[in-house]
Amino acid sequence: MDLLPQFDQFKVHCDPHTAGLRREKWIIRFERIMEAINVVSQTAISADQKTATDKRRLALLLHYAGTEVEDVFDTLPVWTTVFGTWKNEDQVKLHIDQSIQSVTQKHRRIGFHLRKGVDKELTNLENEDIIEPVTDGPTEWISPCHAVPKPKQPGKLRVYVDMRAPNKAIL
Repeated sequence: MDLLPQFDQFKVHCDPHTAGLRREKWIIRFERIMEAINVVSQTAISADQKTATDKRRLALLLHYAGTEVEDVFDTLPVWTTVFGTWKNEDQVKLHIDQSIQSVTQKHRRIGFHLRKGVDKELTNLENEDIIEPVTDGPTEWISPCHAVPKPKQPGKLRVYVDMRAPNKAIL
């Protein structure tokens, strides 16, 4: 068996203010190590090989991330590409200030070149139970949807809703 290359564990509690940035840099270094030891997911390989490669990548990620991260991961019941989606059957109940009048904002145009990508992203979000279609008629609150290309991921979009007006009513 080949020895694993030396690689520093991610220091979770080092500085909480820079944890996000440190994590991003650590992941980039981790991806380089995975490429160096030839543990790269490739689209041209079979589904079984891809599953085995993904499992190996996950095991190496947890090994290098350290015991604290591994302990947290072990407590998660299900993991997916985003470490699972919320599977609670109950709807989230927002407490809304009834004295604030509901706002129906105008639709903002989405660039023609982005429309197919927006449709695809909305379908993905719906399939992952992150969003759901409105089925019971018109709603009191309507907020505009926006889409911008992700700067570091060509071909992918960031789709979001302008929630400034509704957020004023949430207690």
